[in-house]
Amino acid sequence: MLKTVIFRCEDVILNEEYLQFKIYEKLWYYLRQDPAWTNFETVLKLRESYVSEQRNIPAYPAIASRHLSEMNRIRFEQDVRQFLRKQSSFYLRTLPAMLAIIRNLKFYYKIVLIAREGTLYQKADRKYRFDRLFHFVLLEEKTSDIGSFGQYLQKIVQHMRSSEKETLLVSGYIYPDLVAAGQSGILTLQISFDPKTSGFQPQNYLEWQYYHSLRRIHEQKIENQSGRIKFNASATRPSEVSRMIGDIERAGTQQPTSGQSAAAKNETIWDLAREIFNTPGSEEVK
Repeated sequence: MLKTVIFRCEDVILNEEYLQFKIYEKLWYYLRQDPAWTNFETVLKLRESYVSEQRNIPAYPAIASRHLSEMNRIRFEQDVRQFLRKQSSFYLRTLPAMLAIIRNLKFYYKIVLIAREGTLYQKADRKYRFDRLFHFVLLEEKTSDIGSFGQYLQKIVQHMRSSEKETLLVSGYIYPDLVAAGQSGILTLQISFDPKTSGFQPQNYLEWQYYHSLRRIHEQKIENQSGRIKFNASATRPSEVSRMIGDIERAGTQQPTSGQSAAAKNETIWDLAREIFNTPGSEEVK
């Protein structure tokens, strides 16, 4: 029986891409003093390379350190700090429907949030009142180490007094989140939303370039993981999340299936509303 559902904050609850776009736009301002960087697309391609190699995420600190002069690097870092301090709240967004889905699930499960500690989380918490939405919040230092993240998961399991088989992690990060959960015996639901589903709506030419870059990253991620890593379930849109959690609970200890979810049906806004407000284990009306 499923008792505890852990949600990763980044990329599952919060959409930081508008914020990231503004930072890369600022980075380009400093880079384009060199003629080699006159095209914003060049910056985005380099970012895609860093992400595909699973290097630093976000990649902009490493790009700035490697490709900016010392003076411009310092100016850029100061610019980013000031931007995050004064304007980050305006650019923080939640993924469509996810808060409503969590409010519904809270009636049936212990709901936990795991998030990276720092200024961005503090601002998001004040904006969306995560302290009222979740039964428990665990803030972690940013880590890519599977063992370290596994220890965070064990803290949650112990705190919520649930066994690993009664716990589910919902995350879009394969490393370290989903791999660490799988090794610990915790059930896994992979979130794999494309940029449009995540709510990124470009309004100008640079934003469209960033949007297409996000799509390439998303498609590359799917290609890289295809058939390599197994999850208990995978959701490609918010309306699938409650359904998948219900399926996982009904399946009990059934062996994990392929990371690829079943082909998504064409859904209307009423389908989404039904998924949000129905109980996780309810059958769809025929």
